[in-house]
Amino acid sequence: GILKGIQQRIGKENFPLIEQYYYSDSQEMIISPSAPFVIKYSFPHAGYGKIRVRDGHDFEDIRSIVAIDNYYCAAEPLIDSEYEIRICFIAPDYYRVHKRVSCGWKVNYGYTNIREDIKMTPMYKMWVDEVRNALPGMDCFAIDAIIDKNGNHIILEVNGSSQGFTPEHNEECLQHLKKLVILRCEEIVSKKE
Repeated sequence: GILKGIQQRIGKENFPLIEQYYYSDSQEMIISPSAPFVIKYSFPHAGYGKIRVRDGHDFEDIRSIVAIDNYYCAAEPLIDSEYEIRICFIAPDYYRVHKRVSCGWKVNYGYTNIREDIKMTPMYKMWVDEVRNALPGMDCFAIDAIIDKNGNHIILEVNGSSQGFTPEHNEECLQHLKKLVILRCEEIVSKKE
């Protein structure tokens, strides 16, 4: 809802958030978006819990699986992606962007994806700044977006501190995270004094 609020305030062209349909349980799964689409079930991450739906029959099959334990799910359009990007931010001023390319439709799933650092653009920085302004206490997060075959950017989600750092930059990211934790601890101590 917070991301939708950003989009409504600055416009879809500036904050191109993916369209989502929310189902609190299987009984709400009556009307589906136009196929093909993706169902993200429960707490999906790293490609897990994501199911491609090609038609109404697939939707009914998935609905019967959701009915077993009745967690929530969301549906969103299946994007014919060229690649995915992750914009990592750690306060106060660490930014890193990388793209992920995979041979499957789940570009962030498994070990078959290829990662490459890319340039931080003014648009990506604006996205980070908008999220920071909307969630002022969130000092560490990542924005995931898909770039489709036509070069259009579509923001998928924002991940908090559980974002998972890329193996090749893990130590660097952990050092920035350590500095952030020490900074916040020092702020707490100085407030108590």
